[in-house]
Amino acid sequence: MAARAAQTGEKAPASVDRPRRRRRLARLAAASLAGVAAAGASAPWEQRWLLPLAVAALVLLLQREPLRHAFAMGLLFGFGYTLVLTGWMRAVGTDAWLLMSPVVAGYYALAGLGIALAGRLRGWPMWTASV
Repeated sequence: MAARAAQTGEKAPASVDRPRRRRRLARLAAASLAGVAAAGASAPWEQRWLLPLAVAALVLLLQREPLRHAFAMGLLFGFGYTLVLTGWMRAVGTDAWLLMSPVVAGYYALAGLGIALAGRLRGWPMWTASV
């Protein structure tokens, strides 16, 4: 790949970017899994112990993240949560289920922004709880 990039005059991607990209993708995947775990705390699964762990995982994932990534993590958390939790809406219609989930996930994206901003403040646990 580097030889081809040298021939075309393009800059080869640095090997330093790959671990950073993997870390970022792993954090995004963890945020969506935390959303699925949060959905597991509701009916019909009712594994109540999952909810505090899912919320704690999201808050820890959002620490020291840029706002754009915090928005994406909140959105993926929301998608994981709403797509699993509102799966029963397919009985009403798959289109309603797929249209409602991004709207609700948008609220979680805004919450992710709020948690990331609150995490930068002194006394962040209190401010994070208020988000």
